[in-house]
Amino acid sequence: MNKKGFSSLYIIMILSSLIFLILVIIEGASGFALRSRAEGICMLTGESMLSEYQKTLWARYGIFAVRSSNERLTALADFYIEGNLAVQGDNILRMNKVACLADSQQYPALDGEQFACQVRSAAAILITEEVFFNEESRSILSEVREALTLSETLQTDSADELLQIEAVPYSSENPEEDGEDIHEEEKDSMRALLKRYRTAGQQEEENAAWEKSIPPGYAAEILPTGLLGLSSQRTLLGSGVIPQAAALLENEYVLAKCSYATRLLEGSFLDLEAEYVLFGLPSDSENDKEVRSTLFWLRSALNLAHIYTDPQKKSEVTTLAASVLTLIPLPVAVFVVSGIWSSVEARNDVTLLLSGKCVPFIKTPEDWACSLDGALQSDAVSGATIAPSSRIGKYGDYLRLLLLMVSPEHKRARLMDVMQLNIAHIQGDAFCFQDYAYGFTLQAEFEKQLRLPGYRAASKRKGMVCQEHVYQ
Repeated sequence: MNKKGFSSLYIIMILSSLIFLILVIIEGASGFALRSRAEGICMLTGESMLSEYQKTLWARYGIFAVRSSNERLTALADFYIEGNLAVQGDNILRMNKVACLADSQQYPALDGEQFACQVRSAAAILITEEVFFNEESRSILSEVREALTLSETLQTDSADELLQIEAVPYSSENPEEDGEDIHEEEKDSMRALLKRYRTAGQQEEENAAWEKSIPPGYAAEILPTGLLGLSSQRTLLGSGVIPQAAALLENEYVLAKCSYATRLLEGSFLDLEAEYVLFGLPSDSENDKEVRSTLFWLRSALNLAHIYTDPQKKSEVTTLAASVLTLIPLPVAVFVVSGIWSSVEARNDVTLLLSGKCVPFIKTPEDWACSLDGALQSDAVSGATIAPSSRIGKYGDYLRLLLLMVSPEHKRARLMDVMQLNIAHIQGDAFCFQDYAYGFTLQAEFEKQLRLPGYRAASKRKGMVCQEHVYQ
């Protein structure tokens, strides 16, 4: 009897242990299953929340953003999680939501880098790098840098000496030459050419043909540039600009989506949107003035370099300078005559560009429109056209080059300004980048009933799910 009782007790202990082990395995398996289900519910919840993006912004610009209010996002998460939990399994696979929190602080829509990633992705779809940055474009950019370098060197070398000559225009190292031997007509010719040099280097004022502008005070309070503290900044041309692939993609996106002087788009708050990205001034008329001035300066520098590298033009200029400006050192005299000629040609170039014509970056002798004699007359007529030797040189191509000079922070913030203005004011949607984000983090806590012998009926197991939901 003692042996039989011991055997029965032994068997009961073994069976009890096995049953408890089975229950532990079942409880663990149910926990893993519910963990997987909780992650699936949160993933579906995040995707459902991302589906409530700003559809007008996406349709027009290909930019993704959702409202960034944490209270709104948390309420949406609650709604979608509860909806998924409404379909429960049996008691073993049943769980409840304890709490959830959605936070978009890490993904603000005002973040320029995250915005730029979307812009580059959209631009890559619009056009590939090889299309707009081929070997011809590389060659042109290289020649532009060389021309700007030459122009900067010539102006630097001649600036101080020219100021001294204008201050004392008739001085000479030989005192005997300062008397009656200097003819009055030579003095008059020198006065006229120096005056012509100064006036030719000034861009003519144009009548304001653009009327649209941003309301005063609006930019500082609501637009991304104002919220980020980025003021307008003049585009500075230089010979050391080396384009990067990322900048080229962003620039191509700007020209594909924005309105500009020779390509006006309907439904735009500003007509000169690309010019606003360049200069950031509040009105079309101000940005038009800046772009005209910048194009005039750029074309003057490129034309000056062309004159110095073209043997025929250099010979014409040298002959005229030696015969007329006898009281000025020949290198400075050559620079004065070349500066007049290049400025008059540049004024004609700007007129052609803004009328939709093509002006090659690096001209050949066949591309030149103004003669030297015509350039020296104050009533030289602008608008003369020559069939261009290159297909690259439209107004949009010059904007591509100028956009390379704008800092990434200013360019991206101004592009966000353009998008916000168009969506919020033209199409009537209540939209502000400050109130949106590109993603959010989602934290949700769940609990299930613990069903093991020896534990209180109220015992529960809890688990936390943390996920990031960001537009890819």
